[in-house]
Amino acid sequence: MDRFLRFVLIGGLATLFQYALLVVGVRMELGPTTVISGAAFAISSVFNFLATRAFTFRSTEQLGPAFLRYAGMIGIGLVLNTIVMTVLLAAGLHYLVCQGAATVLILFWHYFIASRWVFAGAPAKQPGASP
Repeated sequence: MDRFLRFVLIGGLATLFQYALLVVGVRMELGPTTVISGAAFAISSVFNFLATRAFTFRSTEQLGPAFLRYAGMIGIGLVLNTIVMTVLLAAGLHYLVCQGAATVLILFWHYFIASRWVFAGAPAKQPGASP
């Protein structure tokens, strides 16, 4: 399976988890929607890191250095997520539409940075793997 497709699959699972947390948080009125969105993004990122490291990039790099780079990538992604949510919520859009727009933007941001910096030392292709 292509690396980008594996990335999208893992990211999709993490996104489902993030959206579930977002919906529960909003419906339970746990705080401002933008704060709940950020918290859901951060929590789902832990699963995303571990699965992306193991399945998408099949990295054998030490966990600590890769996680620190990943945390930097996620931090910037969180800022982007918050900006998109804030702007689109202020425009009167439904919070799930806002989150959808943020998710698409962040998908491409994360793949670009993960493949070129976070897991840059990971093999591009596994022996016996389909191209």
